[in-house]
Amino acid sequence: MVSYDLVRAPANKSTEGQMSMNEPAPQSQPSWVQRAFRNPYVGMTGWLATVVSVPLAISLFIAGQEAPDLTYFVQPDRASLVAAGDTSDLRITYKGRDLAKNVSAAQIVIWNAGKRPIRHEDILTPYLISLTESHPVVTAKIVKVTNPVTEFRIDDANILKGQVGIEWRVLEKNDGAIIQIIYEGDTDVPIQVAGIAIGQRLVDFRKPPDPTKRTNPKGVLGYVGIALMYIWDLFLIVICFFALRTLLTAPLKQIKLRAWIMIAVTTMAGVGMIFVTVDETRNAFWNSSPFGN
Repeated sequence: MVSYDLVRAPANKSTEGQMSMNEPAPQSQPSWVQRAFRNPYVGMTGWLATVVSVPLAISLFIAGQEAPDLTYFVQPDRASLVAAGDTSDLRITYKGRDLAKNVSAAQIVIWNAGKRPIRHEDILTPYLISLTESHPVVTAKIVKVTNPVTEFRIDDANILKGQVGIEWRVLEKNDGAIIQIIYEGDTDVPIQVAGIAIGQRLVDFRKPPDPTKRTNPKGVLGYVGIALMYIWDLFLIVICFFALRTLLTAPLKQIKLRAWIMIAVTTMAGVGMIFVTVDETRNAFWNSSPFGN
C-alpha cells in the first residue's frame, strides 16, 4: 500500500498540472471604448457619417476653389421721377427725344464676390445691364466704385434698347461699383445683369438686404445651418478621437483594412468640414456687398 501511494501521488500531480495547462488563461475585460465600438449602433452611425461626409466634403472643396463670382442686386428703393397721371399736359424730353409718361431711377450694385480676379481679357461675352421688354434707358452713370484702379466704366451705346454695357480693367475680390440708371418705365420693371467670363457662365443674383432688419441676408435658416455644421463637426471629432484611441490601444493585426479606410476618410472629412464651417461663419456676418448694403 505504501509503494502504491508513492507511485500514485506523482501521477495525480501530473494530471492536475496537465489539467491546469489545458485551462484557458483569464482574459482582461475590454475597455468602455472597445465596448462602444463593438456596439452595432455606433458602427452604423460611423458608417453613415462617413458616407455623408465624403460627398459633402468633396462638393464643398470644389465650391471653395478659387473662382470668379460676379454678383449683383438691385436696390429695392427705386425712385419714381415722373408717373402717369401726375399731369396730363406735361411733356418730357431728353436731348430732343420724347420720353414716356413713366420715368424711374434704379441703382444696381455689382461686385466680384469670388476669390479669383475677373480681368478684362477674361470676359468672353460682354456684361450688360438689361431691362426686360426693352424699356429705353435715358441715362446711366457710375455712382461709386470700391477702387479707382479697377477702371470701372459703362457703355451707353445701346441705351435706347434698354441695355447698358459695363466693363473694367480688373475686379479683385470685393471690388465693384454702384450704377444708377434712369429709364422709361415703372419702378417694378425687372433688371438683369448677364455676361460670361472664364470660370463663370452665369452672373450671381442676390436678394437685396432689408435695411429695417438687423439679420444677415442668409436669414434664420442660414444661422441654423451653421449651428448644425458645428454639431456635425463635433460629432466627427468625437468619432475620430475614439477611432484613434482604439488604434493606439488595439493590436495592429486585429484592425481590418476597412477600419483603416473608414477612419482615414472620416478624419479627412472632419478636417475639411471644420475649415468650411469657419469660412461659412465668417461669411455669415459679412455684409451682402463691399459697400455695406
